Amino acid sequence: MSDEEIQRKLKELRANNGKDKPQKEAAAAIASAVTTSVKGRDSADIIPVYLSSRNITHASYMPFLKNGGVFIPLDKKYTLGEEVFLLLTIKGQAEPIPVAGKVAWINPKGVQGHRPRGIGVEFNATNGPELQKTIEKYLGNALHAKNVTYTM
Repeated sequence: MSDEEIQRKLKELRANNGKDKPQKEAAAAIASAVTTSVKGRDSADIIPVYLSSRNITHASYMPFLKNGGVFIPLDKKYTLGEEVFLLLTIKGQAEPIPVAGKVAWINPKGVQGHRPRGIGVEFNATNGPELQKTIEKYLGNALHAKNVTYTM
């Protein structure tokens, strides 16, 4: 599914039911309705991600990846390079931002430092740079905090 088709589908969903639902429900509705075709697979996994605070956003954000990215705590196993589709909502946003990406980091079960199991997803080149700006603007000075993150 092309970026234009995804945007058209999101617009359609917003007009029908996204405006009057809480953010998590709207993201779930969009996630269940959007399908995408990715290189030889019938569909990529669609993962709703809700960054509910500055602390969570800081812990999740991966600025060291070329196009930026986020870490998502989850139990499902993925492989490096696997393509996924995120519906990313940052606290205060009206609706999720659709973004394709690839698994670039894996925290396995029992990883050192009491970090959660999950994956880091690098944003694609199409909307990664703009999403990086959005996240960094939201984080402000917290971007440079020395707090421990989910990855380092």
